[in-house]
Amino acid sequence: MSSLGGDIGYESQRRGRIAIRLLYGLSVCAIAPSLVSLFARWWWVADLCCHFRVQYTAALFPFVLIAIWLRNWRWFGLIGLVWGWNLLLISPYLLPRPAVQDDQATLRLTTANVFVGNPNHQQFLDFIAQEQPDVMLLLEVGREWKQTLDASFPEYPFRIDSLNDPEFKHSGTFDLMLLSKRPLKNGRILRLGAWKLPVVTVEIEHLGETIVLYGAHPPPPRGADTTTVRDEILTLLGDELADVEGPAMLLGDLNITRWSPSFSQLTKTARLRDASEGFGLHATWPNWLPVPQITIDHVLISNAIHVIDYNIGPPIASDHLPVTVEISLSVEARTRESSLPK
Repeated sequence: MSSLGGDIGYESQRRGRIAIRLLYGLSVCAIAPSLVSLFARWWWVADLCCHFRVQYTAALFPFVLIAIWLRNWRWFGLIGLVWGWNLLLISPYLLPRPAVQDDQATLRLTTANVFVGNPNHQQFLDFIAQEQPDVMLLLEVGREWKQTLDASFPEYPFRIDSLNDPEFKHSGTFDLMLLSKRPLKNGRILRLGAWKLPVVTVEIEHLGETIVLYGAHPPPPRGADTTTVRDEILTLLGDELADVEGPAMLLGDLNITRWSPSFSQLTKTARLRDASEGFGLHATWPNWLPVPQITIDHVLISNAIHVIDYNIGPPIASDHLPVTVEISLSVEARTRESSLPK
């Protein structure tokens, strides 16, 4: 009997050691993408690893608890450090934002990648009829979408799009349209980067001030070449916005999350911040795959702008979810911003 009991005890210990080694291996796999992301400035694959900070935080948390339960403090130190780093990076979404007491009139803006191959236009039309933004930026507007939009929304008489330029022919993947209930000034379609992709810029009057608005859709980072083009366009956008005095906004499907170095450089150069900070965790793509969703559709604003509300819209038969933001202006912030050195 003692021999049998010894065999059972040995087998139990062996299985325990295998389980611990398996946990160590899984934890290494969970840590690896975070460590690879440190090389994002130099390797496009590492840049992709930057985009899943929320998922890393969730995946590493059980290992933190297991390390504490096993009293393995070295393991806890490593896991806890990487977990805490990711948690710190997502914290601007989670921390409560300062209360905004503002009874001025607001401006509602929506940005939506409607997907050029989306045959269900009515779902988006119904969404806008309910949402009623003052301004909307639509991306991936092909010929079929333009026909639908030209026949819709008479309450948006002020429009500008990139589809009628005879020098640049696109399939709609990178064409865009901006529609507004309010008059637009100095509306232009810029062509940025090696691919000469369209970027819209307009001026909108609100509360006696001019808001300069840019809308863009750089290419997705599907390889080293497309990542370079995306980053080039983001750099040029940063330079453009750096010259803007007063309130400014950048909207669109930027094909990047806030944790990429290129995004950080854009916001630093343009002096913009993420309008979603303090409104919780939101994801916009891919709509058909709920768990690993990330936020690549953005509204970036200057310090002269208050965010009153920020919402992710319902599905519109696209692979993206729309983003709607309600804003107002801060006289104090606007004064500070206009006095910043160039």
